[in-house]
Amino acid sequence: MQKQILAIVLAIVSVIAVASVAAETSDGAVGDTFQIEVTESVQIDGDYPTYKLGFEITSDTTVSLVLNDANNQNITDRYDARNLVIPETVTYDSTTYTVTEIGRSVFSATPNLITVTIPDTITTIDSYAFYNSGLGQGSETSDWKLEIPDSVTTIGYGVFQDTSVTSATLSDSLT
Repeated sequence: MQKQILAIVLAIVSVIAVASVAAETSDGAVGDTFQIEVTESVQIDGDYPTYKLGFEITSDTTVSLVLNDANNQNITDRYDARNLVIPETVTYDSTTYTVTEIGRSVFSATPNLITVTIPDTITTIDSYAFYNSGLGQGSETSDWKLEIPDSVTTIGYGVFQDTSVTSATLSDSLT
């Protein structure tokens, strides 16, 4: 009887161990991070700048633009970003995800950043997302305005602190 109970316990432990390994190595799981390379559409010094954006999967259909992965390794290579266009969707491992959030500090201390286009899919701009970036510098006028889509319902603390943003159009549904 004890051998049967031991065999059952070992079988259950084996199944749990296999399931844990599968969960850690499966692609496209919530919490996984990945990068995409972006090439800007505006030439700078005769070249089209490229940089990498990092994303974290937040659901079966959505991702957040993030600075670091779970190991605190930088996965958004943002220093060359100048005229940033945040994509509405990204594809990873044959799955297309909607970009719904600009994560905490993701573009902070990005000195070359001049403009950003935020798509209608974004609902949250987390704290310090553009803090101390070059956002708004080099604009044609001193009154540089940022267009924030109506889809954005949450903006965190210090998002545009220490930038050249002088005004922004905000949604009535903003919290």
